[in-house]
Amino acid sequence: MAGIGIPRLVIEQEIDDFHFYTVFAAVISVLFFAVLLVLAQRRWRREYDLRRHSERESAQLHLQQLLEQIDPHFLFNSLNSLYALIRCNPDQAREFTLTLSRVYRRVLERRKQILSTLAEEIDFTWQYYTLQKIRFDDRIELTSAIDPALRNWRIPSMSLQTLVENAVKHNSITGGNPLHIRIRTEGESFLIENNYTPRSDGDKESLGMGLERIRSVYRFYTEENISISVGDGTFRCRLPLLPPEK
Repeated sequence: MAGIGIPRLVIEQEIDDFHFYTVFAAVISVLFFAVLLVLAQRRWRREYDLRRHSERESAQLHLQQLLEQIDPHFLFNSLNSLYALIRCNPDQAREFTLTLSRVYRRVLERRKQILSTLAEEIDFTWQYYTLQKIRFDDRIELTSAIDPALRNWRIPSMSLQTLVENAVKHNSITGGNPLHIRIRTEGESFLIENNYTPRSDGDKESLGMGLERIRSVYRFYTEENISISVGDGTFRCRLPLLPPEK
């Protein structure tokens, strides 16, 4: 019996050793693959961060190029308006020139500013509207309804002025068909509307350039974007409001 028991004990010991080495090898394999997974994740994360950084730098460069177009674009359009006034109303042209100098000074102060508070944008837009009021008199009207609680929320700088400028440039404005522009807040969005009577000789390319600049700013700061619709004789543009700066 003793002779039979010893081989059985040896076999059992060998089985136990086999189980031990099997479990040990499995643990080592799991740890090995876990280390590989962690290293792979770190490498992927590093490459992802580098790619995101590169994309952000590219977007920032594109955005800066668009911002640099503001000054000549604004001045060119304003000088076209001034030229039209000089031919038909020299007195108004002088008033327009003085007002333009004040407004353009604000443009120069804000040209490197990417985001502005809603209060700043509305204040600047009213100054720009003063220019257009000199030119069009009672053929243009701007009204606003702004929630005071949202005055420190932000939108792209000069975006509101750009949309008002587009409304003036791309619509037929006459005594029988005045331009009505309405700006208001709605939830956490800003809405601008105007009656839509497009000019046959409108410059659609310049319209797209202004909207592309606004879209580029939103792409840089948020996943939200502007919304544009035309229907029932009305042009509408909705701008998401960005939270105040902390």
